[in-house]
Amino acid sequence: MSPANKRQKPWMADVKASAWAATEGIFYRPLTGAVILKVQFQFTRPKSHYGSGKNAGQVKGSAPKYHITKPDLTKLTRAVEDALTGVIWRDDSQVVSQRPTKRYSDAPGALISIIEVD
Repeated sequence: MSPANKRQKPWMADVKASAWAATEGIFYRPLTGAVILKVQFQFTRPKSHYGSGKNAGQVKGSAPKYHITKPDLTKLTRAVEDALTGVIWRDDSQVVSQRPTKRYSDAPGALISIIEVD
C-alpha cells in the first residue's frame, strides 16, 4: 500500500527506524500475539495561537485546546500500524485495541506504547 500523503512515507520510515532503535536487543523477532497500541501524536502550535508583544510566549485564550485540524487521527494511527509491521508485530491485524490521541506540545512527534496482551 502506498501512502496518500507524500510526507507520510518519510515519516513512516522515521517511525520504523525509531522502533528498530528502541527494540535493539529486546525483541528477537516481531510479536505474534494480540497487542494494544497507544499513540499520542504531538503537534507544535502555530504562531497564531500565541499572543504578541509582552504576551508573545503565552497561548491566547481563544486558541483551540485540541488539535482538530488535519491530519486526521485515523490516518495517523494507520501509518504507525503500517510502519511497525515487521518490526514490532508480524501484521497490524494483531492490534486488538487502539488508544490514539492528538495534542499540542513543545515536543512534536509521536509517543508510542505497545502492550502485549497474550
